[in-house]
Amino acid sequence: MHVWVERKEDWLEVAPGVFRRILATSETGMLVAFRLKKGAMVPKHTHPEEQYGYIFQGAARFESPNGTHQLKAGDSYFIKSNEPHGVVAQSDPESIVLDVFIPCRKDYLPASRIPDIK
Repeated sequence: MHVWVERKEDWLEVAPGVFRRILATSETGMLVAFRLKKGAMVPKHTHPEEQYGYIFQGAARFESPNGTHQLKAGDSYFIKSNEPHGVVAQSDPESIVLDVFIPCRKDYLPASRIPDIK
């Protein structure tokens, strides 16, 4: 079992009002938390990894090829490999989202760290 202990410095601002923390990673997957201030936006983009997500707190508007979707705390989603998508946070003070990427996002690896306990 590997364990990553939370450190405040693990939160990186990756876009205005969008903060990301890599929670755990392996070659086969990656667990990532996002905090988004109201109005913060992740521009439409794609990536080869599949993405599963869960809204823990707040609300967000997701855009995808099959429309715009208002999601709130308790809602979950799946984004296919290479599916264009973007998001805008909709609630104060912030929205908290948990994402799982399969396989792990290699472009996020430079911001990851080794586990505290192996």
